[in-house]
Amino acid sequence: MAEHSSNNVVPLHGDDRILDEASRWLVKLDNGLSQQDVTALKLWLRTPVHQDTFLEVAALWDKMEVLSKLAEIVPAPRSQRSVMRPVAIAASFLCVALLGWLGLSAWQPPSQSIATVQFENALSTKVGEMRELILSDGSKLTLNTNTQVAVTYTDHQRLIELKQGELHIEVAKDNRRPLSVIADGQIIQAVGTAFNVEWVNNTLDLLVTEGRVRVAQQSAPITSLRESVDVRLPGNSLSVSQGHRTTLSEPVKTVRRVDEAELNAGVSWQTGKLIFRGESLADVVREVSRYTTLSIQLGDASLANIQVAGLFNANDIDGLLAALADNFPLRYEHTSPHTVIIQSL
Repeated sequence: MAEHSSNNVVPLHGDDRILDEASRWLVKLDNGLSQQDVTALKLWLRTPVHQDTFLEVAALWDKMEVLSKLAEIVPAPRSQRSVMRPVAIAASFLCVALLGWLGLSAWQPPSQSIATVQFENALSTKVGEMRELILSDGSKLTLNTNTQVAVTYTDHQRLIELKQGELHIEVAKDNRRPLSVIADGQIIQAVGTAFNVEWVNNTLDLLVTEGRVRVAQQSAPITSLRESVDVRLPGNSLSVSQGHRTTLSEPVKTVRRVDEAELNAGVSWQTGKLIFRGESLADVVREVSRYTTLSIQLGDASLANIQVAGLFNANDIDGLLAALADNFPLRYEHTSPHTVIIQSL
């Protein structure tokens, strides 16, 4: 953006959210709008404060020439106050140029077909890190190691895209806006409940810790889902209730009940603990490897099926390896600063 002189400084009105939206629309308009964008911008500009803010941002950015594109595709902003003379002239020009094309459409009541984004953010954790966040609606989101999510809240829904890793969400109740987690082509939706979603090694696992959720196949790209106003999953969707889990990446989804010990083990990572209840050493190594940058390898295939039970600190990999060596006929060796090999004695 070019540096502006003091003569170009314009006092901006409205809250930060509207300013951000106006800025994004100006950039989109400058780069070219899709037909879907045109529909959404028409709807957005029907609100007077949106119109005024849009013109102010255009003046501040010296982007008044972009408004000529606006005249071709969207209703003219009907600002009642003059921001500055070029803005007033541009608004008047738009009103005249579009009067015949719009007819009476500008006077019809708005029919919202695209959701309005109210909040969006990208969140992540590093290997070995865990984050706990309270979202704007009061929902508690906890991210496990090496996790990436994109959070989008609109006026119709709350949407969290799990790109990799694991999360647990305690959903603040909002009957008007369901909350959905999307991962690996699946939509997991709730109104007010709590559940754990893990997407690691191409396996998507769901564990419901409170209430009930619905699950369905993702039927549209994530960009379309963000803009949708029809977001509720149908009543015949797969239902998973408290104390049940299912592997959603499997072709046939089987929902099974878990006991309290398995339920606690499934969410123990939130307290920095790893609980194993007879898993194979091969599975234990895969799980532990999520929490460290070390490459942990089994140097002897005969060790793979050893069953491991116990509670370990997720951030104490050396302590876990030492415990394994104390309890099983195996040893481990750091063959390099980044590699550990587990061998039979």
